Amino acid sequence: ADAKSKVYGTANPALTFSYDGLVNGDTAVSVLPTISTTAVLTSGVDTYPIALTGGSDDNYTIALEDGILTVTKAALTITADAKSKVYGTANPALTFSYSGLVNGDNAISEFPTISTTALATSAVGDYPISLTGVSNANYDITLVDGILTVTQAALRITADAKSKVYGTANPALTYSITGFENGDAEA
Repeated sequence: ADAKSKVYGTANPALTFSYDGLVNGDTAVSVLPTISTTAVLTSGVDTYPIALTGGSDDNYTIALEDGILTVTKAALTITADAKSKVYGTANPALTFSYSGLVNGDNAISEFPTISTTALATSAVGDYPISLTGVSNANYDITLVDGILTVTQAALRITADAKSKVYGTANPALTYSITGFENGDAEA
């Protein structure tokens, strides 16, 4: 049997065999052997036998040699989802998504570690969301980092209502500010 390979989650390739030792222009034996493998669509990364059975020809003594079907890893990308938050608030829950799962898999057994350098006190700007440390027997994994965007907090400055008597000088004009975060103050 000829050696074959396939990617995890794909259909088995056509199983074939070849001859060694045919003479007199023969291209095949009169009764072909049957060929099969134990690997199926959902078989994990490993090697599986390709078995030959039967086959005969009055002019040949047939020796059958089994082959190997190798199942290789499928490509999987795990991407940190983009997030945003307002300055001074807690970080949102960090999440990730998959692209490339096969065989009805909706996740893998080991999750990557996900983190960001942003804190509740981080200034307005973009901060990396990093993915690290994951492997899987059936997938060749690519990790794609994301971005946490910190946006401006709303700050309200309100002019204080004042009054005065006709003909007198204007009172001192004042205002109040609400919305400071992280211990920030007017100074």
